[in-house]
Amino acid sequence: MKTAILLLLIDLFLCAALADAANWILMKQKKENLYLLVDKDSMEHISDAIVRATVKYDYRKTYSGKREYDCRKCSIKKILSHTIFLEEFDCNERKIKKIELTEHYIDKAPYHERMAEDWTSASADSIDEILINYICTQ
Repeated sequence: MKTAILLLLIDLFLCAALADAANWILMKQKKENLYLLVDKDSMEHISDAIVRATVKYDYRKTYSGKREYDCRKCSIKKILSHTIFLEEFDCNERKIKKIELTEHYIDKAPYHERMAEDWTSASADSIDEILINYICTQ
């Protein structure tokens, strides 16, 4: 029994340690300390023109654990740490579609949502343009 509990605890520890194991590449750091990152290892060519990738918006430096954020569909305030999107990038049309989002909080459990967004064009000088320029050249 003790061995089973010990093995379970080791398994949980390893899962937690690997949960954020990604090859995050810094794309942009905005003045207000929003860090935009792409997981290079997550990039997958769905077709000749479409690339799927995981994108992280890291707010930890911005909020410093002090600012509260109203999460989507939540009735209580939570302190947002970072948001991770699974996105698809159409390199020919220069469009982006968000597939999933997970909001991570410093003080509460994460919120996950599958999204049904349409393709949107990347505007000039936008975060979307930075992402599409990087992802479509890899």
